[in-house]
Amino acid sequence: MLIQMATFAVVVIGIMFVYDVVTTLVAVALVIPGAMVSPFYTKINRQLTQVHQRARAKANASAEESLANIRTVKAFAEEKAQHEKFAILN
Repeated sequence: MLIQMATFAVVVIGIMFVYDVVTTLVAVALVIPGAMVSPFYTKINRQLTQVHQRARAKANASAEESLANIRTVKAFAEEKAQHEKFAILN
């Protein structure tokens, strides 16, 4: 796979040189620094994504707990009515 990608890159750059040398040099001059910075950006982005996901998980857990507590409070509020229904049926 690596050999195939390298061959493809060489062929494409060769074709680009045939069409226009200056544009090819500009493109290569812009791609090389981008490729060098990419690993650092990827590492930072991965860390920030993990922080974001943890914060999101905490927020979701808090929301889920709040919703569960609302159901519990509603159940206690309706406890008397449920007790009366049960008493009527028995």
